[in-house]
Amino acid sequence: MSSRTSDQALRPLMGRVVFAWVFGATWFSILAGAPLVRFGNALQLSELSWGLINALPFAATLLSIPASILIDRTGRVKSMFMFAGYLQRLAWLTLSILPGVLILGFGVKPSTVGVWIFVPLICVVSLATAIGIPAWISWMSILVPARIRGRYFAERARWGIIAAVPISLLAGILLDYFAPAVANASAAGEIAANTFGPAERTTLIVCSLLFVGFGILGLIDILIYQTIPLARTIPIQTQKVGVMSNLLSTLKNQRFVVFTLAAAVVSLATAPMGLFTTRFVVERLSVGSLQVQIMLVVLPMVAQFLAYPIIGRWADRHGIRPLVIMGAVGLVPVGLGWVFVSQELIWLGYILSVSGILLGTMLDVAGLNLLLEVSGSRNQKGSKDTRVGTAVATPASVFVSVNHVIVNVGGIVGSLAAAYLLQQTKGMVWDGPGALPKLTDFHLLFIASAGLRLAAALVVLALLRKRS
Repeated sequence: MSSRTSDQALRPLMGRVVFAWVFGATWFSILAGAPLVRFGNALQLSELSWGLINALPFAATLLSIPASILIDRTGRVKSMFMFAGYLQRLAWLTLSILPGVLILGFGVKPSTVGVWIFVPLICVVSLATAIGIPAWISWMSILVPARIRGRYFAERARWGIIAAVPISLLAGILLDYFAPAVANASAAGEIAANTFGPAERTTLIVCSLLFVGFGILGLIDILIYQTIPLARTIPIQTQKVGVMSNLLSTLKNQRFVVFTLAAAVVSLATAPMGLFTTRFVVERLSVGSLQVQIMLVVLPMVAQFLAYPIIGRWADRHGIRPLVIMGAVGLVPVGLGWVFVSQELIWLGYILSVSGILLGTMLDVAGLNLLLEVSGSRNQKGSKDTRVGTAVATPASVFVSVNHVIVNVGGIVGSLAAAYLLQQTKGMVWDGPGALPKLTDFHLLFIASAGLRLAAALVVLALLRKRS
């Protein structure tokens, strides 16, 4: 079968992957923005709980190692992905409904529900993500031809943005209309005393309904994958190879190691900032939900929509090294810029949000291309070797798992450190030097993040001097 004929056979399947992401992207958009923060505030989450929520997606990646081992032993890529997808979406629907039922129907304290229901279910969502990622990347590495991956995944992302933007705007409009935020920020940035009155009750109901709607869209995403067959069989590792041997063998690939370490140091500096920046805008600047959605969700999505084709083509033609350098270095001033964002300078938040997502997209495209490159080549070699009974090549999913574990260790440390810093400095105010405004706990966090980003950029530049 010629390359062109093969592409024609795969095109309908790749089209379904894009169509599925139209629904999946809308579900993922609810994880970043005002609804999640407003819902968590109604449940009276502590700083530690927020830190755990931010750290859980990173900590859950440890589960990707046993998931990859199971994939290599069974070859059941689709089954693993479907199990993880259904578990993730059903846990989200439970999270959407159960807190409201317990609080409004049975009088359980919101803080109790937050600690014992909301946080554990977020943990299940994160664990299911970790199980599904190695399977999905292994699946895509055989479905999408290597020469078009940059353009294909950029186009997939753009269609997701087209769907997610209006839904995200609608979420902000509904929140502002039915459950407008109450200004609760003092000069010290203190949040109002924990109460659960009519405003919190309405917020809980509106957010729950939004979560159910988004969850149904996410479930449709997984149902569409049910109709997509594997393009070809995933080879099963029939020879006994020690788990540690497989994991350590990935470290022999210098290109993989260099770029994985570069991504890890960037993750350490930037991972905590997404959720905490949203909380800063919602809680301390008292910005309305629609404006939060536009600033932190919609405009970044539009910027990604416009930039993805350029970044994807760049990755296909020039490689991922320049993207990693530009992304790591550019994130330094973006992190520091949030110190200057205030109600009077709210426009600066829009610029920083768009700049941050563009630089992050460079790193994401580079990371995905690297994993697909390594997964595709290793998978093919592994297939050939296992059939003739010679030395077994390192399975594709092992590279995926090792990458995610190393990168996300930085996210775990950064998230918990950020929560600890906010807990220890809550309510404090310092006079900023020079042109800096009065500094609060969140400002201190932004300054610390900028310092870590600078250190990360220096480490990235040092690592990338090594050429594989």
